[in-house]
Amino acid sequence: MNKPDRRSFAFEFKLEVVARYVGGEATALELARDHGLRPRRKGRPPAAAAERSGPGELEWLRAENLRLSAKVACLENCGP
Repeated sequence: MNKPDRRSFAFEFKLEVVARYVGGEATALELARDHGLRPRRKGRPPAAAAERSGPGELEWLRAENLRLSAKVACLENCGP
């Protein structure tokens, strides 16, 4: 499913733009400006890390760590 704000380009158009870049006629930034394109950022957006690690996650991890530590201690001491 295509996003409404995304444009599609013909193969011939893409080939022409790449040929201009490889041939040294223009830089990637110049080509992007000429054709009204925006460069994409690489990697995860900065907000993704903040959403993932909220105050509740730290509390949950601490409780899970305590639970697993108790389970390990029980298995070590309750064995045959």
